[in-house]
Formats: sequence, C-alpha cells, structure tokens
Amino acid sequence: MELVLIILVAAHLLAVNLAGAGPLVAAWIDWRGARRAEPEVATTAARTLMWWSIGAAVGGMGLGGAALAQFIYWPPHTHRWYWWYVEQEITETRWWFVGGEIVFYFVCTIAAAVIWRRPGRLPWLRRLLATAAGTNLLYHFPALFTILAIMFERRDHRGLPLDRQLYWHFLLQAETIARVLHVWLSSLAVAGLSLCWIGSRGGPADSTASGRVAVNGAWMSLGATLLQIPVGVWILTVLPEGRTQRILSSAPIFWPAIFVALALMHQLAMLSIGDLSRRRLSTATLLIVVVVVLMTATLYSSRPL
Repeated sequence: MELVLIILVAAHLLAVNLAGAGPLVAAWIDWRGARRAEPEVATTAARTLMWWSIGAAVGGMGLGGAALAQFIYWPPHTHRWYWWYVEQEITETRWWFVGGEIVFYFVCTIAAAVIWRRPGRLPWLRRLLATAAGTNLLYHFPALFTILAIMFERRDHRGLPLDRQLYWHFLLQAETIARVLHVWLSSLAVAGLSLCWIGSRGGPADSTASGRVAVNGAWMSLGATLLQIPVGVWILTVLPEGRTQRILSSAPIFWPAIFVALALMHQLAMLSIGDLSRRRLSTATLLIVVVVVLMTATLYSSRPL
C-alpha cells in the first residue's frame, strides 16, 4: 500500500503542477504569439492549455483527497493522528481562506478560457485573469502545505495553531523558501512540456507557428529542470541533517532519480532544438513521471517517523 500512496501523491503533484503554472504559461504564450504576429496559433494553444489546467486542478484535488484518505484510514498506515494535527494547526479562518482561493482560481481560469475562444477579444483581460489564477495558486498553496509539513516533521511544533505570526515565521525560513521554489520550478517544467505537446499537434497549415510554440514549451521545461539542480542542492543543505543523510543513503531510489532526471534533460534539449517527434515527446513525458514518482518515494522514505 505504500506504493499506492506514493503513486497517488506523485499523480497529485503532477496535476497541481500543471494547474498552477499552466495559466501563467498560457498568458505568456498568448502575449508572445501576439508580438510575433501569430495570434491565432498562440491563442489556440493558450486556450487549450487553460482547459488542461482546469482539468488538472479538478483531478489534482481528487487525487489529493484519495492520497490523504489512503494515508489516514487504510491499514497498516493508520495515521489518523496526522489529520488531528492538521485540524489543530489550520484555524477556521484559514480554512475559509483556502476555500475562497480555490473558488477564485476556477472563476478566473474558466472566465479566461471562455474569453480565449475569440482570438481578438479582450486579450489583456484573459491574460490578467490567467496570471491572477496562477500566481494565487502558486503563492499560497505550496507555501501552506510546505509549512504544515515542516511543522509536522518538527515534533515541537505539532498541533500548534498556524496563526499569522507563526505562518510568517516559517515562510521566511530557508527550508520553506527552497522547497517552495522547487515546487514552482516543477510546475514550470510540467506546464512547459504540456505546451510542447499542444504545439506539436498543430496542422500543416500552421506547422511553423505551432512548431515555435512547441519549442518554446520545451525550452521552458528544460530551463526549469536545469534550475532544479542548484535548488535541489540548496534543499539538501537546509534540511535537518538527519533527513539529508536518509535521502542520500536511499541508494535504490534517490540516485536512480538523479540519472533519470539527466536523461529527461537530454530529451528536453532535443525537443528544444526542434526534434518534436511523438516518440521523443512520449519519452520525455514518461521520464518526468518517473522522476516525480522516485522523488516522492525518496521524500516519503526519509520522513521522520
């Protein structure tokens, strides 16, 4: 059942990565297409990415709920006390705030996707709505869940209410910043690869413009993945020493993940220079999934008991 939990969490992370960065990438490619006098192709790609992001947000919420239920209630991983700590840490006001942020995200993304149906209709508004949705999701949720994880991992903070003062205390710590930055880069990598898929599906009449969209997505994914190297090193230096040692000693999981990540970078580099074959796209997608699964397993196995 540990494997089931790891797969559920990894799928949840991939989905919410796309949900968070997808709207930002859609706004960016729409703006870039307008500057290059290719508004129709860019608008179509942006609209498709927006709907993918909305679907990913719905799926990510479902997968997250399933992973939480499996972690808490499914034997032998009966960790009901974990949920008790979460209930103690998150105040009622913050629960309402979380619900409001989710509603805000869906209102903005659906409105932007509807406006995007017409290429020349209110381009500034659809980009503003997409940017607001993406930044709202990426700013609040990775930080909140990272702080909750850190509080749970540090036994002396378990069960304390997460008020404003304690929230900012954890938010400004190096470990929180590093882990949140890691999530942001992962989100850009997933969203960039998704844009690459969308651009590669363009028809013969717009193959050149669609190819540029796909290459732009590949470059974004490659850049974000490369930046994960220094960020990953930073995370290892700011984690508690005992957990860092457990991660580095997870030879069957951690080090294979590093080699798979290097193979992913190679595939993304080939995509970014225009080799947009379906086989290479499929390989890159498979590799990014494997990296997320292996890294999730590494973090799960290194957690404090």
